[in-house]
Amino acid sequence: MALTTPYAPRTPARVKTPRGRKSVPQKMKASDFLKFDWPDEQQWELVAGTPVLRPSPEFRHQALLGRVGVELSRWCDVHRDYRAIPSMGLLLEKAESILCPDVMLLSAADLRAHRSGPLTCVPKLVVEVLSDESAALDHGPKRDIYAFIGVAEYWLMDPVSGALHIYTSPKDGAYTQLPADSSGFVRSPLLVQRLRVQIESNDPRILFQ
Repeated sequence: MALTTPYAPRTPARVKTPRGRKSVPQKMKASDFLKFDWPDEQQWELVAGTPVLRPSPEFRHQALLGRVGVELSRWCDVHRDYRAIPSMGLLLEKAESILCPDVMLLSAADLRAHRSGPLTCVPKLVVEVLSDESAALDHGPKRDIYAFIGVAEYWLMDPVSGALHIYTSPKDGAYTQLPADSSGFVRSPLLVQRLRVQIESNDPRILFQ
């Protein structure tokens, strides 16, 4: 697929593996990416054919991510046709990508059909908590990829500023961004709830209404 947003992937030229140092190809197919001997202490993604090293998460990133996961799990306790899945590989061959979203919302039927390896179904919702190193990738190429494959909603949350972006209705490879109301809440059509990121004493929280 062709990406509309340029970006500079964080791709070290070489990595240390149990069998010695290996060069990282600038471009890879999904099958080659899955067979590559990646270091256990690092998490890599394949973004439109380009291998990218994910940054190590910071406290505020993990604090907000944990709260989002709890709220989505509570929602799934009521809406039992869905499951909230954190940090699992997602194989998107049509987009030449293998991504690992912070949180995904998937149908229970899709998960029952899964056997092993990365997921191959299309999530209903993808949530990414931003960091300085990942923001350009999350706002650009990954957003293009999720719109391209038909993810119904894509949320981006900033654990520092409290900014919240909700994208929906993918059409022709592009999303529509939903506006916030006067109190800063954005309504999720999928969850039929309003939500907002709130920063209290450097501690990010997610509010659902």
